[in-house]
Amino acid sequence: MTLEALNGADRLRSADAAFHVEH
Repeated sequence: MTLEALNGADRLRSADAAFHVEH
């Protein structure tokens, strides 16, 4: 996995977590 892929996955995970926290 490239660093870019890891960063992208982390961003998605953060967005998903924020979504669940908000709702």
